[in-house]
Amino acid sequence: LAAALLAVVWGSCVFQPVYFIAFIIPMGLAACFATSLVARLGVAAWSERARGRSERYWDGLTAFTVRQVEARVSSTSMALACVCVLVAVAVCMMVAGFVFSIGLRTPEMVSAGIAASMAPIGYIGIFYGAVFLLSAVAVLALQQLSGAEDARRAYRVLMQLGCEHAGMRRSLRSQVRLYFVAPLVGALIHDVFGLFLVGFLAFALGAEGLFAIVAGVLAFTVGLMAAYGAITARAVERVVLPRV
Repeated sequence: LAAALLAVVWGSCVFQPVYFIAFIIPMGLAACFATSLVARLGVAAWSERARGRSERYWDGLTAFTVRQVEARVSSTSMALACVCVLVAVAVCMMVAGFVFSIGLRTPEMVSAGIAASMAPIGYIGIFYGAVFLLSAVAVLALQQLSGAEDARRAYRVLMQLGCEHAGMRRSLRSQVRLYFVAPLVGALIHDVFGLFLVGFLAFALGAEGLFAIVAGVLAFTVGLMAAYGAITARAVERVVLPRV
């Protein structure tokens, strides 16, 4: 089912961009549902693979970390999928915004008045894309902080069993890092196809500098999520570990 839904969404982006734009809301819902299914299947395969390496699985807190991730993903897979799609949409909107504003500032477009008429649309795309991106990373951070109470009880038990503080900190940071990296990777996969649609619009309008714009937006997105992930890991660590 997930493969069929993603084939429809991605295929329409690449081969029928007009159709995708006309049905963008149901396409977005289909992408969220399919991504949620992929998240569940992915974490199941990842945990099964981790258990297959018994020596590494039972080393340190690896088994505990895997079980924690399984539990969180099973209960929040739809939220993670929505964040993933939201990040993908944010990237496409910002790229399209820069294409409509900066990419159209060629002498021909300026003299024809097209650049001036499309600039407001571009600025709106940049603004809403940035808002969507900030909202997505804020949701990820709040998810981790809201689960800190349950994590605190689990880590208190680990401390009573004699686990080292350094090992618990590595486990906690690994979980937070995974919660930020997985939606980002999923969003980038969605963007491979979504940017085909943006590229189609840029080609139709005669915009320039598309690849530089894409590289800049992707670098900004990855940097922002990395910074938010590091800050969130420190915040969750301060909430959980000092109180155990």
